[in-house]
Amino acid sequence: MTGMPGAAGWARRIREGGNGASWEQRALALGAAFFGAFVAFLGCLEFDVGIVCLVPATPLVLPVLVFRRRAEFRLAALIVGALYLFFGVFGFMLGLVFFLPCGVLLLLAAVADGYRRPVTAALLTVIGFLVLAVTLWWLGSAAWSHSTATGAGGGSAVSGAP
Repeated sequence: MTGMPGAAGWARRIREGGNGASWEQRALALGAAFFGAFVAFLGCLEFDVGIVCLVPATPLVLPVLVFRRRAEFRLAALIVGALYLFFGVFGFMLGLVFFLPCGVLLLLAAVADGYRRPVTAALLTVIGFLVLAVTLWWLGSAAWSHSTATGAGGGSAVSGAP
């Protein structure tokens, strides 16, 4: 038991950010990174521009790379999340609106510090994954309505012929 710090040691370590990002922050950042990769993958499938669709998703990796340092993680998540919100709102004509949930998730990850505010962090994590679930549902319903409107699966939607 000589190697275990006391309560004061743990409190100091948490205050100084020695434990890195909390699991809530990590989950939200990984959710944003995976969703961004998913949206980029769908963009590559839909449009014939090759790997160019992956370029907007590359900054999502930055907060994931600094999990070990809490202050740097918060700064990276705030900057990248704010940029994704900005470009999601003002870049909707370029298809960047699909990255808007990534910005929301990263901003929630920056605030959801489970070491300092565990209840708030858990609540923000639930809200973040609800945003992700609603966005995935919306993408799925849009893809379904697009496939049924264009007559995917055979035939023409205009003439009704098989």
